[in-house]
Amino acid sequence: MIIEIPFIRSMRYLMPRARNPREIYAKSSMLLNILETDASESPLVGMYAENDKTEPRDVFYDGNQLYIDTGLNADEFEQLCLAPDSDDNPLGSVQRLYLRGRWDVDVLLEEGDVINGRIVEGTDTLDERRATILDVANQYRVRAGKIVSTIGEPYWKYRVSTSMRNNIKTLFLSPVTVPTSLVEKVIKNENFGEATSYLSQLLPAHELDSFIEHYNATCRIPIDEINRSGVLEITAPEIYKEDLTLPVLYDKVRFYLQSWSKEIAGHIDEVSIEEMERFIPFRDAFNAYTETPGDTDLLGELADQVATLIDSGDASGDLVKAFKAWRAAMDEKANEVASEPPAGPRP
Repeated sequence: MIIEIPFIRSMRYLMPRARNPREIYAKSSMLLNILETDASESPLVGMYAENDKTEPRDVFYDGNQLYIDTGLNADEFEQLCLAPDSDDNPLGSVQRLYLRGRWDVDVLLEEGDVINGRIVEGTDTLDERRATILDVANQYRVRAGKIVSTIGEPYWKYRVSTSMRNNIKTLFLSPVTVPTSLVEKVIKNENFGEATSYLSQLLPAHELDSFIEHYNATCRIPIDEINRSGVLEITAPEIYKEDLTLPVLYDKVRFYLQSWSKEIAGHIDEVSIEEMERFIPFRDAFNAYTETPGDTDLLGELADQVATLIDSGDASGDLVKAFKAWRAAMDEKANEVASEPPAGPRP
């Protein structure tokens, strides 16, 4: 679907009969090609609503990315994109360059009135604005005539609280979506503490029942009631299943490596050659994967190093648990792929 949308750009511009250039705004437009896909390319896998006031919406998965129904059809989407000031415009925030109601502050030129020779070199934001709009527009698809947009991985954010008044223990659940950038922060060590703390509060939808069962079996006071807001349903776990085992494993590996490094530094004169022969490959594998977190070969090398530590009895209990959970998730994915029937000839 190709649509033409308006937007605003800024520049320093020499107005007619002016002696010095000034910053102005100018109207512009660009063509957007919104990818159209068939419903079979992204099957329905669940429903999501961030709170009880929000209508639950269908969630789809194309094998790589999740999408959520926006409630708009293609024509409605196009009409909204032609009205930059509309609060319902999906692209409104990037089409507008400045606050609404301030058009009278600076000059606003029509697109055809801009004379390139009067623009101060290096001040025109045209290319920057186009790139920003394109980046946001790429989050949208036309799926069987309906507009869908990308969505992060959905999880339950949970909290267990005990009432001091009646000693009732409540499990509070609210659905959240985790953007890829948050998981990348764990891998790339950006705002690490904040990201890992947040991840520890998340629970995959398919693990909710087992979490409650395990909690009640291991805690002195079991969960008496569940306070759930919003909607999170994964109706096709055979197609899509949430998985936080890799960032959790990375969290434990990083913590273990930091502790080991400090221990070595504090007793460097007592460290044996054998220990350094175990430490250095482990450290190097971790650093290599951190620099290129999408490289499956480097991940495999890091996993091999962790497995070696576990076999030698050096790994901590948390690291062993995280590694087993990740390995189980990988094995499950491998079995699902192996059980899929081979693709037949196209009709």
